[in-house]
Amino acid sequence: MKILIFIEHDVIIRHFIHSNVFSDISKKHEVTYIFPEPGYKRVTIDVSKLNLSCPYKHLEVHQRRLSIWKRLFQVDLLRPRRDKLFKSLRKLHKEMIGPKAAIFYSILSLPLIYEIFRSYSFLKIKFLPNLKFNNLIEQEKPDLVIHPSVLEGAYINDLISITKEMNIPSMVIMNSWDNPCTKRSMVGTPDWLLVWGQQTWQHAVDYVGMKPRNIIKFGAAQFDVYRGKPRFDRRKFCEVHDIDQESKIILYAGSSKET
Repeated sequence: MKILIFIEHDVIIRHFIHSNVFSDISKKHEVTYIFPEPGYKRVTIDVSKLNLSCPYKHLEVHQRRLSIWKRLFQVDLLRPRRDKLFKSLRKLHKEMIGPKAAIFYSILSLPLIYEIFRSYSFLKIKFLPNLKFNNLIEQEKPDLVIHPSVLEGAYINDLISITKEMNIPSMVIMNSWDNPCTKRSMVGTPDWLLVWGQQTWQHAVDYVGMKPRNIIKFGAAQFDVYRGKPRFDRRKFCEVHDIDQESKIILYAGSSKET
């Protein structure tokens, strides 16, 4: 089977590449990794030094289409809904995008106006094809496209849209706390969505619109690394860091290594 795996974020490289999550797939199938062009802000890791066991290619991000997809999602999120959580999400989103954008997008989200805006957005996308993405798919002819993702970003909406047009199965894998409820920025739905557990499974049904049979409870790929044998025990750890072995040790894990 020919598989394309799209990677567009440093955190995905750490969680899925460094931890060898795809090692078994790579041994059994013909896998090619797809990364953004060098210099893309979310991938600062040097891809050429990853020692990948499979070939890789770079794909330029289509910024204009990305902007259309992003606005379409933001307006859709502000549409009036009765669900209490959607109300909370709208409030959170308004604070994130700022007062001016919140007012403008709220107007666009009103009934009838939204339908016109949505149709116009898809028309713009149609007449602004992502030729490099299309050419890559036509050249590689994949049987499956896999996208470990923070559920938003440069590739996800084009990936879902274009693979559906070409009848190629797509699989999106949820990364970390980038969940289907508060973190997603998908306009469409992939053929398959892999989530951590029951809560995110339910959120994928309620807030992404996935069919239950197309959601798989997969666990957290980035924690696989902790199944390995530790490099040294507590005694050695205390010795290296000059800590009294009788002391209690608290590990604070921030949301990012910069924090």
